[in-house]
Amino acid sequence: MKQQFILTSAILLVLITLVNVSAAGVVIPYMQDNTLKVYPGDTAEFNFALQNGGGATDPVTFKANILSGIEVATLIGDTFNVPANAEIPVGLRINIPATAIPGTSYPISVSFNVLTSGASSSVKLGTGMKAGFNVLVVERPVVEQPAPQLSTTWIAVIVVVVLIALWLLLRKKKKK
Repeated sequence: MKQQFILTSAILLVLITLVNVSAAGVVIPYMQDNTLKVYPGDTAEFNFALQNGGGATDPVTFKANILSGIEVATLIGDTFNVPANAEIPVGLRINIPATAIPGTSYPISVSFNVLTSGASSSVKLGTGMKAGFNVLVVERPVVEQPAPQLSTTWIAVIVVVVLIALWLLLRKKKKK
């Protein structure tokens, strides 16, 4: 019985050390309330990050698809090869129509599926990840134009002109 336990433990130990474990994933940047705020008629660029880490020895290929928000979101590319132990950006362009009403919310959801290949002897499981956030159309702030202010140069010029005019008037009165 003891020999069977030792043999089973040894086989499990060998199997565990032979398995190549890697971690691939998607990272979404932090946004307050998970919301990207955009003005009507504006375009915003947004980046996810695809990672292939955890001691990975093989590259991983991701296939990206927009699940929701396709009316305002466009992926910049759709297939991404991530080298072992690396991270690459994935661009997403958000185009808000000029006619969008402030307060309108567009939920954006993007799936990233790992494409499997038989290039390595390790076991590969095709996995899928989903990342999402909201796009909120916000009103463009009204920028008040500051009241025009006279520069010190202009003030000096005006004072000199007034003094010359007064001097000429006083001189003219003295001649009469």
